[in-house]
Amino acid sequence: MTRKNTAVFIFFFYLLCYIMLLGARDLAIPDETRYGEIPREMLRGGDWISPRLNGARYFEKPILGYWLHAVSIGVLGENNFAVRFPSALAAGLTALTLYLFMRRTGTRPNDGAMAALIYLSSFGVFIIGHIAVLDSAFSFFTTLSCVFFFLGTEVEAENRPIGQKTLLWGAAGFFCACAFLTKGFLAAAIPAAAFVPYFLWTRQGRRLPRACLLPLFVAVLVVFPWGLSIHMKEPDFWRFFFWNEHVKRFFAENAQHARSFWFFFVIGPLMALPWSFLAPSAFMGILSSHGGGRRERTIKFCVCWLVFPFLLFSASHGKLPTYILPCLPPFAVLMALGLMEPSASSLRGKVFQWGLYLNIALFSVVALALFYLQFFGKNRTLLYFHAYQLIMLLNCIVFFVLVSMNAGRLHDPETRIWRVALAPLLLFVTVHFLVPDLTVEITMPGKFIKRHAAEITERTVIVADEDMAGAVCWYLKRNDVYVVGGAGELTYGLSCEGVKRHIGPEDAARLIRSNPGNVVLIARAKLVEQLEEWLPLGFAEHRSNPSENLVLRKY
Repeated sequence: MTRKNTAVFIFFFYLLCYIMLLGARDLAIPDETRYGEIPREMLRGGDWISPRLNGARYFEKPILGYWLHAVSIGVLGENNFAVRFPSALAAGLTALTLYLFMRRTGTRPNDGAMAALIYLSSFGVFIIGHIAVLDSAFSFFTTLSCVFFFLGTEVEAENRPIGQKTLLWGAAGFFCACAFLTKGFLAAAIPAAAFVPYFLWTRQGRRLPRACLLPLFVAVLVVFPWGLSIHMKEPDFWRFFFWNEHVKRFFAENAQHARSFWFFFVIGPLMALPWSFLAPSAFMGILSSHGGGRRERTIKFCVCWLVFPFLLFSASHGKLPTYILPCLPPFAVLMALGLMEPSASSLRGKVFQWGLYLNIALFSVVALALFYLQFFGKNRTLLYFHAYQLIMLLNCIVFFVLVSMNAGRLHDPETRIWRVALAPLLLFVTVHFLVPDLTVEITMPGKFIKRHAAEITERTVIVADEDMAGAVCWYLKRNDVYVVGGAGELTYGLSCEGVKRHIGPEDAARLIRSNPGNVVLIARAKLVEQLEEWLPLGFAEHRSNPSENLVLRKY
């Protein structure tokens, strides 16, 4: 396939898998409704400096991610597609970055296209590219930062015009600043974790301090206007953001989302499926490759870019699966370089086939487990109430197995990569309709809230639990919801002077008694049961289906 045809095909693969059905599902709590609601309040209130959720300060992240979502919502409307579009767009732009990067590094004509395809067909990239979180945009900016910095070092090593180096390193600093404005100080830690080992490995340690000056200067210059503005407007922001979101999350034993050091050693291979089991074959291809120069330096750079940030993430006490997304771009590059390497070795061909067999075995076990749980499991509510959903899912797995088996019989490296990438295609297209019913009910309460929205006026006092608060704000277009029980990430903002809407059970009871007939409680059934002894009698109650896990009470 020619380079042009390959690029066109990957573009349509991206449109089909990432864009066309992006708005098919309701927003999930708490993340997606949060990244819809904060930009909505930004657009309605006109405050583009200080992020606010439910009318209260929200200092968990800097500002750029909210700006991106606000622009998307402002252009496309307040809908599911607009809230998720920045994540999907960032995934596509990251793939494009890898494509262009490999064209600049002297690799084979289609290596860049294969890297882009491997990236887009990885399960972790697909999943995160379809949910409204900041990790996809953050990964895009860190990818650009690392790529431009590396290209700048290459220009300097080849003694090319100084203007090229200045432009590339300036771009590296600019995108590092964008990453910082998206998720914070990790934006500098990832390039540092990649380039310090790379410069030492290639015996260029003396160049490192000089190379960092321009990117650092540009990054500070870009961050400074908003950094100063938020300090003037909210003097406590930097203290809270640095200590609570970085120091405590990295070092504290009781850090939010605390996990074992080995957490990402399990999650990482799952996110890299269906390519994880093919990594040994790619590794053998890289070892057998010939030629030095830029290709060899690219490989060394990507190894450092993959390994050392991965270890950095693993060292942190606070962990979520989405955190290691920035490690998948270098993984895709190394996989493309290794798998595209021609080889007459029969052993390498067998290792590739064994990797496919492991893929097939894994998905076959998943299919059998789903079948067993649906028809013989004790708690069928974990799966589907409609048989067609299970049939669709099993068809996706069968398609994956058959295409993978076909890939194992091929010998052309590029054609094999295409087959493996297309194996999850049917699953990617239909997965929006295959979310289990109980998961939809508990994590996507949009239909439940909208079903009863007519009973709630602008003057109705709303009380909700922590998870439901963002969804209530988003779907009812409110920013004055009282949060009862634990407030989690909302604790700081709702406890600030002038807001004070984090209340306990007795406060909730007083609120209900002082506003008779005009209070609505929306929460999980478990919390409502815990509050029962404090709450007054006399209410109308609605529960969600199928498990009645969500409760709406009108007092």
